[in-house]
Amino acid sequence: GRVLTPQQVATQENHRYGAVIIAVDVPGATVKVTPLEAWQWAELASTGPAPFSFGGAAGRYRVEASAPGITARTQEITVRAGESTRSAISLRAVAVVPTGGVRAKTGVPKWVWAVGIGGVAALALGGGGGGGTTGGTIDIVVVP
Repeated sequence: GRVLTPQQVATQENHRYGAVIIAVDVPGATVKVTPLEAWQWAELASTGPAPFSFGGAAGRYRVEASAPGITARTQEITVRAGESTRSAISLRAVAVVPTGGVRAKTGVPKWVWAVGIGGVAALALGGGGGGGTTGGTIDIVVVP
């Protein structure tokens, strides 16, 4: 029994639209957008080459970006009513981890040599300034 504006009806029925432009850092990438909200209709899902412009009902969407020879990446975006936003997905590797593993160090650590030389020097000098008498001990512990 009341009169509503088209904007009020769109808000009430979850039909307010927004847009997003999805960029990918690899040439030849493909973008797939899938709705996540229970009230969004399945026909909103779409696929296309990057950069991909998508317009649809406000809400959350899953975006999958893929390119030949590169592992696909997935992220969640939110389309906001009445807004046009940008989203970027990186498919390039950020860091390269060496595949050789960790190499174990061999030999005596440098700090052991320094303590050893310092200990020998202290013994040669009579215990480190104790008036020429040696009443104390110096313990050198070698930890592997």
